[in-house]
Amino acid sequence: MRLTFLFLFVSASTLFAQAFPEGWLGKYEGTMEIINGENKQTVTLDFEMKELVKDSSWTY
Repeated sequence: MRLTFLFLFVSASTLFAQAFPEGWLGKYEGTMEIINGENKQTVTLDFEMKELVKDSSWTY
C-alpha cells in the first residue's frame, strides 16, 4: 500500500511540472535592484522569454 501511494504521488507531481506557464512568455523591461547587506545597486534590464521549439526548448 505504501509503495503504491508513493508511486502515485511521484507520478502525479511530475505530470503537472511538464507545462511551462504561457502567461510568463513575453518581453520585460525595468530596473533590477541588487542588495547585498548595506550595498545597493540598480541595473537597467531588458528580458525576453520565448519558446524556441514547441514543447522542446526555452530561452531567456
